[in-house]
Amino acid sequence: MANRDYIFNIRISKETYEKVRREAKENAESISNLLRKVINDGLDIASSVSSEFRDKENKFKNIVSYYNVKLARDIPCSRCGTIIKSSKDATVGETNSGRKYYFCARCK
Repeated sequence: MANRDYIFNIRISKETYEKVRREAKENAESISNLLRKVINDGLDIASSVSSEFRDKENKFKNIVSYYNVKLARDIPCSRCGTIIKSSKDATVGETNSGRKYYFCARCK
């Protein structure tokens, strides 16, 4: 089967059009080619960032139990990174292997 290109028709402001036209001219390429690159690169970046967030959340899927603790020392929240101060309450999520994740009140 042959590779087939598709056409997008979109409306943009005159200001945006001028920016794109200027950028294409500076790079000695067509507007169409520049926009094709922007869309492809943008999709790659969005996919990469999305999978990073998905991977971060997936690491918590192996948690089998939760319990509340009073901390003896400052520790970062496993989800948002906020420092949970010693003597404050936190929630611990534990996996079958004994791995513990500490969550602040906002993320529990």
